[in-house]
Amino acid sequence: MLTQPALKKRKCLSFLTDSNGNAASSSPIINATNSVKALINASPIFGNIPLTVSFSGSATGGTFPYLYSWNFRDGETSSAENATHTYAKEGNNTATITVTDNKGLHKTAPVGIKINAPNDPLRAFISSFVISRRAPVTVLLRGGAIGGKPSYRYKWDFGDGKSSSLQNPTHSYSKEGRYILTLTVTDHRGVSAKTSTCIRVSGTVRPTF
Repeated sequence: MLTQPALKKRKCLSFLTDSNGNAASSSPIINATNSVKALINASPIFGNIPLTVSFSGSATGGTFPYLYSWNFRDGETSSAENATHTYAKEGNNTATITVTDNKGLHKTAPVGIKINAPNDPLRAFISSFVISRRAPVTVLLRGGAIGGKPSYRYKWDFGDGKSSSLQNPTHSYSKEGRYILTLTVTDHRGVSAKTSTCIRVSGTVRPTF
């Protein structure tokens, strides 16, 4: 089996994605003259070309009704509140939505999109985990891959002697301790890539840094 060099292990990560692996941003700058807030969601946020992404936008504050303007950063735009867009070229794009209220006040929110060429080096991602805080602690994990040659096989090592071959598994920890979670992705040609994150269980569970 051919094996790509593993990515450099990162310290324990925090994620800005939700339990479905979707990206979410709601951090507009607010000042005394503009209370409009723009929110953006996208799924998936990474993948191989052609990558079709479903975008949804919303707004709070300001004066209803709102106008929506999407910029997908590849020359294409949309004025729909919710939009679907297909990326045909690889690269890192930052799609944005601008919300304008009935008084002309506006705010913009971004989301990053990673588009990979299928023949690029295989990379594995742990895109999100959501933590319950009652023992036994349950962790919801989301795995993903880009590059290499689809399709992909997933192998999780939960750091407590247990494992899973699901892409998006759920796992429970009943004992206190620090656990390294490792995801290994293998593509259609047998090339593998790994990535890791960690959690600490101490009555309640939290990401560690």
